[in-house]
Amino acid sequence: MARRPNVHDHYFKQLFARPALVAGFCAHYLPRGVAAGMKLAPEGLAALPTEFAGREGSSHRADVAFRVPRVDGSPLPVYLLLEHKSRPERLASAQIARYCMHYWEQQLAEGQRSLS
Repeated sequence: MARRPNVHDHYFKQLFARPALVAGFCAHYLPRGVAAGMKLAPEGLAALPTEFAGREGSSHRADVAFRVPRVDGSPLPVYLLLEHKSRPERLASAQIARYCMHYWEQQLAEGQRSLS
């Protein structure tokens, strides 16, 4: 039996690919102290790669990821990784950690000498 495409996942990715919506969502739902440190202007959000090559030819794909500048202008950006789950998953935090590792490995492969 063929798997049905996950329409909720497609909708989530399309919706949260819009920087203005992500900025508003974060400003509203993040704790005030956290959101206050971010420059949540839509034009400041930079989309990040969401597909990463895995070991032995596999690939991993995050739903949506952005780099957000801090309001104090410090060089350490904030990363927003929004991952939609249609049902509870016990290992979702490990999946998020894997996405972070892939992103840092990609930075090193591109020749960056420090990770952000």
